[in-house]
Amino acid sequence: MAKITDTDIFPLATTLNDDALVYTVDGSTSTPLDKSIQLQNLIDHNKHFGQVYVQGASATQTVTADTWTKVTAFTANGLVNGCTADHANDLITLGKTGLWLVMYSASLYSASVATVDLGIYLDSTIIAPTQSTQKVGAGYTLQTGSVGIVDVTSISGTADNISVYARSTHTAFIIGNASLTAIRLMNT
Repeated sequence: MAKITDTDIFPLATTLNDDALVYTVDGSTSTPLDKSIQLQNLIDHNKHFGQVYVQGASATQTVTADTWTKVTAFTANGLVNGCTADHANDLITLGKTGLWLVMYSASLYSASVATVDLGIYLDSTIIAPTQSTQKVGAGYTLQTGSVGIVDVTSISGTADNISVYARSTHTAFIIGNASLTAIRLMNT
C-alpha cells in the first residue's frame, strides 16, 4: 500500500472547489499554513449524517388502508452534521449529492391483525430496497427496519428530503419507537 503524501493531498484539495471545504491559509499568499488541518478538512468534507427519532411514544399513526402515508411520529432530532434533521416535519433534508446510506427502524403495535409495509421515500418516490412488509397479530408489537443506498444526483429546493412512509391493511397502529437515519457515503 502506497503512503499518501502532501503532493497527493494538495492537488486533490484544489480540485474539490467546494464552498463547504475550508482551508487555513496565509492571508498574503493564500498558501496552506498547516498540512494536517488541510488533511482533516478533506476528511471532514464527506461527513454528513442526520437522524430523527421517537422513543417511548403511544400516539396512534393513522393510514388510509393500503395507501402510502407519511409516518408522523418523530419527536426529536438526533445527531446532525452537514444535513438538516427536521422532526417537526418528520424528514431529513440531505442537502448534498452523493451516495447516502438510509435506514429506519420501528416498533409498531396493532390492535388488529394487519399487514404493514414501511419504506423510505426520497421526495415522492420510494427507495425500493428500503421497503419491508411484515404481518402483525392482533394485540402484538412488531419490530421492523430496513436499510438502502440511494444515489442523490441533484439538489434543488425540496428535491432531497427523505421520510418514512407506511401502508397497512388496518387503518391505525401505534409507533412506540422509531428512527430515520441518513449517512453520506461518498461523492458520485
